Amino acid sequence: MVIVTEIMLRLTLGLGTPVLYQRDADAGYIAVPSQDVRRFDVSIHINAFGMRSDDILPHKREGTYRVFFLGDSVAYGTSRVDQSEIFPSIVQRRIPVVVHEKVEVLNASAGGWAPSNELAFLRSRGTFESDVVVFVINTLDLSQPFETLSGDQMTPYSDMPADRPVSAVAEVFIRYLLPRLKGSSETHDPGSVESPVDPAKEVPPILDSLRRAKEFAQASGARFAILFTPQYSIAGRADWTLAKQMFLDWARAGNVTVIDMSQDFLSVPVARYYIENIHLNSAGHALIAQRLLENWRLISGVAITGQ
Repeated sequence: MVIVTEIMLRLTLGLGTPVLYQRDADAGYIAVPSQDVRRFDVSIHINAFGMRSDDILPHKREGTYRVFFLGDSVAYGTSRVDQSEIFPSIVQRRIPVVVHEKVEVLNASAGGWAPSNELAFLRSRGTFESDVVVFVINTLDLSQPFETLSGDQMTPYSDMPADRPVSAVAEVFIRYLLPRLKGSSETHDPGSVESPVDPAKEVPPILDSLRRAKEFAQASGARFAILFTPQYSIAGRADWTLAKQMFLDWARAGNVTVIDMSQDFLSVPVARYYIENIHLNSAGHALIAQRLLENWRLISGVAITGQ
């Protein structure tokens, strides 16, 4: 019976084979390169550079247009949104009619990454000759310091395991059933935990990371922009409102294009675009892709034709 259950859990749900992570000397941690995982009917492909995107060469071919997204679990899409439905993938399918070239979209992202993790990945790997670099940040990123993973966060039964569980049955019990028995039905990546913020103290280092990312991208010949998504449940809180305003003022002063999804996402019930308060469902990803394409002239200077 146990063997039959094990086989069924693996074949039908993909349990026992989560996406694996490894420590990284520069970015703190990344998804282990070159993985193909299917869990809960969701496909996840990690390319040779640890990105949740299609395979690419280090150098782009002539006539190819590259867009480079860097972010946390919002850009990554979590393991509950299929790779084909996350906004970087949608942009890749739809943007060729905008730029009239072959397009490659890179998605360097990991749950819990802060802007400083993303900056470190960018500076250590380069822009991959991208034409546009877009940092994807959310409300909580405005106070989050550089993130690393401890041994407890990389166990086979955590959100970011370094090794596979001994079995699918063990994963069900330890990762899903046991937390419920203890009164907790959810796990969180390191960047999804709410806390009070002191904007005057915590926001300036974040803005410095974004400034350095902008300078690095531009020095490499790429345009730079930021996509902002709100954390639904705290968007109206005074401390986070001030933090966001500091960010917007910085962007305006530095002539940084910001695609702010707040009006779209906060004007409707949370369930329309969110899985919970921070991570987006397929509809949320589709709307981001739509807004990015509508604003591509602002992001990149490329006029939109024939959408």
